[in-house]
Amino acid sequence: MSIESCPADLLDRLETGAAAPASRRRAVRHLLSHCPVCRRPRPAIGDSLLLDGTREGAQEPLNEYQSELDRAVVRMSRAIVPQILGRDEGLERARQLVTSLEHRPTEARRLVGETDPRLAGALVDVLIARSRDLRRGEPARSFQYAQWAEWASRRSEQIEVRCRGLGELGNAQRILGDLNAAERSLDEALRLARRHRLDPLARAHLYSLRASLANYQRRFVEAVRWLRAAALIYHHYQDHAGSARALIKLGFVEAERGRTEAGIAATARALRSVLGLDAATLELLATHNLIYLTAELEEAAEAEHLLDRARPLIARQADAIDRLRFDWLGARIRRELGAADDAAERLEAVRQSFTEHELPYEAALVALDLAVAYRQLDRWTDLTRLLRQTADLFANLGVPRESLTALGLLAEAEQAVSGDLLRQLMSTVRAARRRGPALALDLEK
Repeated sequence: MSIESCPADLLDRLETGAAAPASRRRAVRHLLSHCPVCRRPRPAIGDSLLLDGTREGAQEPLNEYQSELDRAVVRMSRAIVPQILGRDEGLERARQLVTSLEHRPTEARRLVGETDPRLAGALVDVLIARSRDLRRGEPARSFQYAQWAEWASRRSEQIEVRCRGLGELGNAQRILGDLNAAERSLDEALRLARRHRLDPLARAHLYSLRASLANYQRRFVEAVRWLRAAALIYHHYQDHAGSARALIKLGFVEAERGRTEAGIAATARALRSVLGLDAATLELLATHNLIYLTAELEEAAEAEHLLDRARPLIARQADAIDRLRFDWLGARIRRELGAADDAAERLEAVRQSFTEHELPYEAALVALDLAVAYRQLDRWTDLTRLLRQTADLFANLGVPRESLTALGLLAEAEQAVSGDLLRQLMSTVRAARRRGPALALDLEK
């Protein structure tokens, strides 16, 4: 493909949300075409695009970080811990302490309280890594490690370490549904960050966490502002991957508040910015979400076409779990196209695979999509069995047990109100997807 055939102006219009539907479809197809021109490194997108032509999205001014002196301070702050305590030695000692905590959890507060302050940063890093590994399958245990990380962060003399601990705790509280506690933890981290002029990239991460909480609270305008502020900082420091992550989340939030076209624009912007990078995970995620959001516009046929166009990328870069996510998306698209039998068969296979991979949250969400397909096929017995079979997993996703019980009873006894049942099922799917690891993935999960 020549440079002349690469529709740069059309892609620019897509990124600003100015493309008409036909032009948008053409531009998205091009983004998924593996164009060598698009894959060349390109300058990061500008502030005006990040903020839709305004600066109202920024939570704080950026000029305080624009001098070379500030940049040098940021670089120096990252070198302090390795100078005080060798990184390898510190991490090994931290891992040993974490093993002690795991074997003596009732003594965890005392053991953490006796930690050498020089070791606190490494200990927080190890505990956060453990917490993140457990987020999807075991959120309660994930919270325990996040709590230990917050305790350990109190031992550090570095504000960045303290903010990391508070941020991780707040995110774990959000995932468990304790939104008031999450807001307190994250707001305390942000207060410290402002007071002590925290490394701006670390501050951008806190903004992203705060946006995830605002999205859970259905405060979409606030979530958008946090994400735009984060994207501005990442852009300013030329952290292209960080900027792409913020834009992918922004695309999801825009769609959540009913602005799916704006969500596509943000996600396309993210994809275009990572095509020249070695960032397979972000490219896959942005590709997935572009197709997902296209389907959300009730353009299922176009979404299926885009999914076919993305097959080479999926085959080349996706691992087993990523392929399952694309299979899940494809099954939902088939259901929207009216092929409920085919969709149900595919969803049954995807659900079984997630179960075999010990990913219960994903299995539960697939089960909800499968329930909709069963309803469309009038498979009432299968619908009732499925709802009852996965009730515990639904409870972990934040779906009220009473709601699911009522749906099961309706499926058994009130087939005459099938239209109402389908609407309730779809509402339940949407609500659960907001609180679980959604198809359009929450990058803080």
